[in-house]
Amino acid sequence: MDGRAGAGSGSVPVPWMALLHARQQVPVALAAVPNAWPWTAGPGLDRAVRFFACLSSSQPLRAICVLIERQQGKIGRRNSIYLPRLDKVAAHQEPAVMIPNTPPQPAAPRYSRVAIALHWAIALMIVGAFAAGTLLEDMAFSPFKLKLISWHKWTGVSIFALVAVRIVWRLTHRPPPLPATTPDWQRRAASAGHLALYALMVVIPISGWLYSSAAGIQTVWLGVVPLPDLLDPREATADLLHAVHGGLNKGLLVLVLGHVAVALHHHYRLRDGLLRRMRPYWSRR
Repeated sequence: MDGRAGAGSGSVPVPWMALLHARQQVPVALAAVPNAWPWTAGPGLDRAVRFFACLSSSQPLRAICVLIERQQGKIGRRNSIYLPRLDKVAAHQEPAVMIPNTPPQPAAPRYSRVAIALHWAIALMIVGAFAAGTLLEDMAFSPFKLKLISWHKWTGVSIFALVAVRIVWRLTHRPPPLPATTPDWQRRAASAGHLALYALMVVIPISGWLYSSAAGIQTVWLGVVPLPDLLDPREATADLLHAVHGGLNKGLLVLVLGHVAVALHHHYRLRDGLLRRMRPYWSRR
């Protein structure tokens, strides 16, 4: 913010930040205040001078801003506040640094609304299904455990359906390109990571479906749509598929954590706009 001298004094605009480089001249500049600041006439001027004199050269800019804010509240925001011409008082003070206006940067390419909605819906369901599956491991048999098993199955079937839609959408809609500064090895790693994520998101629900069939428990999606059993009930097969299902989930957890870590690294460390490609459209800019 800049100040300017009154019309009668023939002064020129003076940047407020220049006072930081002329701390020793602050008491001298205040001596000219009565002729430039109309609102300082009266006993308020004496208090202001004593206030600045006590500060010595520690924080003159902060003190000036405090006084200006207080006086603005008294005289109204429409009135202008003027400073005396300080080029005669502090001849060696540094001029204000003018920052040129930079043109706005073009918006980074983003995923489509459908892709973003599918991404976050699947992500939330994976978190919920993993949490439910973890709780089921050590939970004693109870009516609530049966409900949790049903919710876990419903979520798994829903993830399978949404992933199928996501794959079709990905094949028919090209994703936005990676930042130009991304090395080739990171591009290959990103492709391999996405391929592994899609593969696990398809295989894990199928392994759960097979395990449920081998355990003799039919899967009824949302309690309405019964799904056919893929295997005959067999305890040994059920135990094997239970172990496979758990191992695949642990692998998915590792991939998801790595996916999140890489996204945060690009957003906060590299600052290349990678994470903004998948930001929800309703989030604050």
